[in-house]
Amino acid sequence: MILPRPSNDFEWVDAQGGAALVCRPLERLARHIVTTRSWSLGSPSGGSGDAWGEIAKAVDAKRVLRVHQIHGAEVLVHRATRPAAAPADADIIVSVPEGKSVNVYLGVGDITASNVKGNLRLDTSSGRVDASGTKGDLTIDTGSGDVKVTGASGSTVSIDTGSGEVNGTDIKATSLDVDTGSGDVELSDVMSEDVTIDTGSGSVNLALKAALDRLKVDTGSGSVTITVPGTLSAQVAIETGSGDITTDFPIQVRKTGGDELIGTIGSGTGRIDIDTGSGDVRLLKRP
Repeated sequence: MILPRPSNDFEWVDAQGGAALVCRPLERLARHIVTTRSWSLGSPSGGSGDAWGEIAKAVDAKRVLRVHQIHGAEVLVHRATRPAAAPADADIIVSVPEGKSVNVYLGVGDITASNVKGNLRLDTSSGRVDASGTKGDLTIDTGSGDVKVTGASGSTVSIDTGSGEVNGTDIKATSLDVDTGSGDVELSDVMSEDVTIDTGSGSVNLALKAALDRLKVDTGSGSVTITVPGTLSAQVAIETGSGDITTDFPIQVRKTGGDELIGTIGSGTGRIDIDTGSGDVRLLKRP
């Protein structure tokens, strides 16, 4: 068969299933092939019964992940040693070797990251971000879109969304920083020495599994509920422009009146600052 001459960026190769195209610039980054009409994907060649095995062998891979392309600019990021479940719904798949860092930047589109062991930055101007099972520093930035984080551990976890809800559970980090221009923040099973939460408009619900050194919560409008272990020891300053302040902890009050409470819980080794323009504030003991 006479093959057409490809452009300078492509070349023909002889694969097990027949002739295939390879893009030279892409080949430097990842093994791949582009099959032809004579060897369609999923069709065994020469009587072979293992069609997808031929594809894997052509790119020196142990297995092939079949992707359901959704044409929504969705990116799936996962650890190379723990492949994503097939078939995966995505337009781009990024496999990250253990211990390596990766940055993902999207103009518009959703990002899903799972089981990545390494520093990870996920950035989209507009879209949802979902990260689970990450080990390493995690930075999430979306101009508009909800964020969900599950099972994250690292030195720092930073979440920034211009508009959208933030939900997280089972987060372990030395420093946790959440900033949303507009949207509720719901975090549970958190272990962190230093927590900062800032939302222009939205309620904050934070449940801590262990005591911390510093907590700062600021919301322009919205209620704040903080649940901490009974062993809490901290200097406390709580202020609300309009709302009630309630706590389960005995406080040595230094200043109180109107919508303000300043005092000490226990020996006062940590620091808690809570400020809301409008909304109730509750400081509760973890059951």
